[in-house]
Amino acid sequence: MTTRLLHEEKTYLLRGHIFAVRNELGAGWSEFIYQEALVNLLDTAGIPAQLQPRCMLRHRGVDIHLFVPDLVVWDAIVLELKVLPYQAGFASEHVAQLIHYLKFLGLNLGQLVDFAPAKVKMKRLLWQEPVMTVREDLSYIEALLTRRDRARIDSICSASHVIGEEFGLGYSESHLQTPHGGRTRSAGADLPVWRRHSGSLEAGGVGESSDHMFACR
Repeated sequence: MTTRLLHEEKTYLLRGHIFAVRNELGAGWSEFIYQEALVNLLDTAGIPAQLQPRCMLRHRGVDIHLFVPDLVVWDAIVLELKVLPYQAGFASEHVAQLIHYLKFLGLNLGQLVDFAPAKVKMKRLLWQEPVMTVREDLSYIEALLTRRDRARIDSICSASHVIGEEFGLGYSESHLQTPHGGRTRSAGADLPVWRRHSGSLEAGGVGESSDHMFACR
């Protein structure tokens, strides 16, 4: 029994148009030029495509991060176009970028496209929302904790769980960091970020950061 690929026929059509753009324009152009040519071909073929839709990730009324994918075709496939003349292949940040778009849009299939090589390079990416599990490990600072510290850590972990349940997995660390300086807001509370300093615990003020912040994993 042959297993069909997700959106197999649509992917085949897209690949044909992508190759046509590269063959007709040749090498050496910018990403913008290839993108405009591809949009024109898709429009001529009657294939619905959104060009650089603006996708704002929000949390409790606060703008967290703006995602701008290159193309969303048929409301089913995300295309991210690149021109990478000095790279042998797609980097991990390119894959992560496409995952973020798929996650935000609630889609499962994306395609990275590099117009720089002699033959267009493509990478198909499937996204399935993973199951989130939570594990807390405070063993490395347990000896430093007071009862008051423990209560604050519980509040921070609770806020982290709320964010995890709302956004799930797939976004980068920077996308989920609060935009309110060095403080975390959850359920009306304004919580300081705590850091380790000279064998004791100190609260980081607004705008402070540290590599030794408490993390709930």
